[in-house]
Amino acid sequence: PEERADLLALALFPAKPHSFAEEAALAVTGGSVERLDALWDIGLLESSGPGRYMLHQTIVDYARELGTDLTVWQRLGTWVVDLVCKHKHNYALLEQEWTTIEAYLEGSDESGKSEHEQSTMHQAIICLQDFLQARGLQ
Repeated sequence: PEERADLLALALFPAKPHSFAEEAALAVTGGSVERLDALWDIGLLESSGPGRYMLHQTIVDYARELGTDLTVWQRLGTWVVDLVCKHKHNYALLEQEWTTIEAYLEGSDESGKSEHEQSTMHQAIICLQDFLQARGLQ
């Protein structure tokens, strides 16, 4: 059951060819490296180099059909804000994590999000301002 919950949580990340950091996976699942290893051992999670993972599109689609707990989304938001605010001038790191950041921002734009979730999204955008300008996205 724990690994299943972890897989559902990981489905928030974009599917391969995109990858996501182990640190982000641990933050979103609230789990352990051992549980990520269990998903990897049975072929549901793929390695994308040291400290990085990928999920196949079919697995992401299946897991998203089953639904995701709102707290998982909140944990992703906390991780994204922490990353972008601590490393707002480390453009190489932000570029590497861009698909995860973008997935969070796009999902946070949905109606029905709480005031706290909207505040978290706005905080991430404020911290990303210089990075977005440098990429011509603002």
